[in-house]
Parts: sequence; structure tokens; C-alpha cells
Amino acid sequence: MNLRSPLLWAIVAFGIVLVLGAAALAGSREKSDEPVSATEWANAVCGSVAVWRGELETIANDFRSPGRIHADQTREDRRASVRLALERTVIATDTLVQGIESAGVPETPEGQQAADEIEAWADTAHTNLEDSLAAFEDTGDEPREKLEALGAATGGVLETLVTGVETLVGAASLDAQLGAAFVDAETCRSFREEEGA
Repeated sequence: MNLRSPLLWAIVAFGIVLVLGAAALAGSREKSDEPVSATEWANAVCGSVAVWRGELETIANDFRSPGRIHADQTREDRRASVRLALERTVIATDTLVQGIESAGVPETPEGQQAADEIEAWADTAHTNLEDSLAAFEDTGDEPREKLEALGAATGGVLETLVTGVETLVGAASLDAQLGAAFVDAETCRSFREEEGA
């Protein structure tokens, strides 16, 4: 591959971001079961989800960018582009899971339930996206089969985004302290706006 290739530099840059993000998360992992204030927890969780969603939007934009898919590309080239996008999505979701696990447990009456629900959503999202990647790789060489697998994967990502916001809002409504933290946390603002809160 040409070392001046924009795709190569994009992959390298993405890898550096992930390494730095993983290092930062590793440093805060001791908070996994540690009680934290509701606002600190909400900021950490909403921040992790917002960064993850931003990464998915970047992946989607990169995939749709002009020049990524050429009419004269081979079938294998197109398949490799799709595989790379799905792999990046799985890696981003793994980072999301780590961020949520390291956020701690909010010190509120329903804090443990809220933490459990958010972690369960993140774990399920990671599993579903891994399954989408595996399904794509297991399909035959027929273009129709690959398109169906890609459509299923895309639908899975969109569903995960929607259920993520719903899960955040549901966790925030478990008790008054969590609700107040959700309002106070700067990183939760975009999710409140989406739900009209």
C-alpha cells in the first residue's frame, strides 16, 4: 500500500486514538465498582456514549466518502472496505464498554440498577456488532448475500444507537437524583435534546 495513501493515514490515526483512549481507560478502571456521585457517573457514561457515537459517525462518513467505493474496484476491494468499517465499529464499541464499566456506580437509591442497565446495553451492543461482522464474513461471494449482510449490520448499528439513547433516558428516570444528574451533566445535553427533555 502506498505510504501516502489517505486511507493508510486514516487507519493509523484511528489506531493511535484507540491506543490513547484505551490507555486512559486503563488508568481509571479501578472505578469499576466504586461508588461515585450521580453527576460524575452521568458525565462519564454520557461522555463515553457520545464519543462512541461520534466514532460511528466518522466511520460511516469515511465509508461514504467520495472515492472510497469506485466503480472499477474489484469485488474483494469493496468487501474489504465494508469489513474494515465493521471492524472499526466493533473496536469502538469495545472501547465504549470499557468506558462504561470504569464509570463506577452512582450513589443514589437506584444507582446500581442504572449502572447495570447501561452496562447490559453496552455489552449487548458489542455482542450484536461482533455477530454482524461474523455474519458478513460468513456470507458467500454472491453480491446479493453481501448486500443483505451489510443491510443487517447497518440496521443493527442504527438500532443500537436508538436503544442507547433510550437506555440512558430510562436510567435517568429511575430516581430523582439520577434525573437531576442527567440534567446537570454537560455530556448528557445532546441526549436530553434528542428526547425533548
